[in-house]
Amino acid sequence: MTTTRRACAKAVLALAAGSVAALLAAAPAAATAHAAGRSAPTVRAGEVFTCAYIDDKKLPDVYGRGCTPQKVGPLSDFTIRPALVGSAYHCRTGWADGLEVVNGSDCQKIA
Repeated sequence: MTTTRRACAKAVLALAAGSVAALLAAAPAAATAHAAGRSAPTVRAGEVFTCAYIDDKKLPDVYGRGCTPQKVGPLSDFTIRPALVGSAYHCRTGWADGLEVVNGSDCQKIA
């Protein structure tokens, strides 16, 4: 019986060690996926950015500086308009860096 008890105890320890290892291996992946989802939220479609300065010299790419609202992340179907006077642009894709800067790609002049 002693041999049977030892074998059973070893099996239980091996099972417990395997469970702990599996848990530890899964935890960082779940935490990374959760953190990645929070780091750069997508700005909703239809967002309008009002910018103090707009550079359209490389149209269809448009650059805006001094923009509000300040967002971070990828953009889709959004508008860049001037704070005072000038033309507004509708852009299909782009990026906001959160430092009052918006970059638009595939933009068209709308006003």
